[in-house]
Amino acid sequence: MISEKDRFYATSGDITPDGPSVWHILDWDQRRNISVKMSQELDDEEPAIEQLKKHIDEIDPDIFLIHVSPSGRLLSSSKDPKYDQAMSVYYPPIKEVTPVEGRDPIRRSELIEIDRIGPGIDLVSHASSGAKLEFKYYWDRAWMFRIWDEMSLWRRLPRHPHIAVFDNIVVDEAGSKVIGFTTESTHGASLEDQKRPTFKLKWLKQLINAVDDLNLRYGIQHQNISTQTIIVDPEKDSIKLTNFNAAVHVGSEDLLGARDDILGVSSTVYEFITRRGNYDQRGFKNLQARDWIQHPEVALDAPAPQFRALIKEWQDRRASGPQILSYKAAPERIEWPVMTEPEPISRSYIMQDGSTRSKSIVTYCERRIDALANGREVLNWERPPQSKLAKGERVLATGKKVEQRESRATNGTHKEEKKEAPAMCPMGMMKMQSGGYSMDDMDELLKLCPFSGRKA
Repeated sequence: MISEKDRFYATSGDITPDGPSVWHILDWDQRRNISVKMSQELDDEEPAIEQLKKHIDEIDPDIFLIHVSPSGRLLSSSKDPKYDQAMSVYYPPIKEVTPVEGRDPIRRSELIEIDRIGPGIDLVSHASSGAKLEFKYYWDRAWMFRIWDEMSLWRRLPRHPHIAVFDNIVVDEAGSKVIGFTTESTHGASLEDQKRPTFKLKWLKQLINAVDDLNLRYGIQHQNISTQTIIVDPEKDSIKLTNFNAAVHVGSEDLLGARDDILGVSSTVYEFITRRGNYDQRGFKNLQARDWIQHPEVALDAPAPQFRALIKEWQDRRASGPQILSYKAAPERIEWPVMTEPEPISRSYIMQDGSTRSKSIVTYCERRIDALANGREVLNWERPPQSKLAKGERVLATGKKVEQRESRATNGTHKEEKKEAPAMCPMGMMKMQSGGYSMDDMDELLKLCPFSGRKA
């Protein structure tokens, strides 16, 4: 189950001096957007989130806005689609993506949800094979390019004994769009999940081997080494590194010094052995000067100083050995394509003189109501709250319960044919109400509209 602290995320807010305030909140559990209106001025989203928690699992799935009192009493709710803040995001066509060798992509409708691990990641089983997998996907614009890069990188890594296995690409029900990917299941097997904290010298050597290969052979910095991303396989008595959602090329402008992999390994092992709290990795630059005192709850197969000595030897070897300053110098460098652009669409805008002008733009996401109004397909993701599922009740990755049959189009989308309507992003509504646009306003709006174009 998704933890309460990770379940909600405020995408934006409309704040009026002295109130009211409306916060637009994303719920990862139900994969829905809902707006929370409160009468007072709220510069912070936390009060709105706290009140939403009291009602989110009880309100109807087609409610887009709720109005609550400061004490949390539900005053009113609305199903008017004009309050729908959900986005329709772009998914690249499968024809632009090379399939995993020897395998057909998995369709979303073939995956049955077992558990909801976290935002955008579920534990699932394959309906035919029964294989237990982790399914990573996006349905909000904030995760779009991160999922694409993680999928594209991970699938190109050669099989490695100490790196979790990429499984397959996942497509929509029609088999036409890439929406995510699956990996081997490592849920519940991390160092952080251990009932009795245990670490071995051989595991540290295996971790060093994985990091050296990533950095020096493939030109990749993992950037997220922690007790959550180090997986223990008790049967093989070995570890694996998982989760590449922060990985970048060595030498990339996105490389963060505080997330250096050598520092990540060193600080994670130190913290695990000593249990000295969740220090920022930037505070571990002088780890060798610290006392490595084994915490009584931690089981080791060698004295703590041996772990420190091995890390020191590794750090010295990496410092004096060949340096890879750019991934292009790596002997087996990993490269992957950027996400393809969507087809341009026409947007209409009301001008100051009352006329309507159209402009062709490339957009990676737009409000769901605008997509539907213009006859474009929208992939549905909403699902029941996990807390309301009966024992043994299962949900497909589509969001529908397993016993339900698709009542709409077989590709899992709904499509409405309506007349072209002027697009109204939140940035533009006030200008439309106060007299319309000039041509300069149109150009500026296209730059500012949060769903127009790729995020830098």
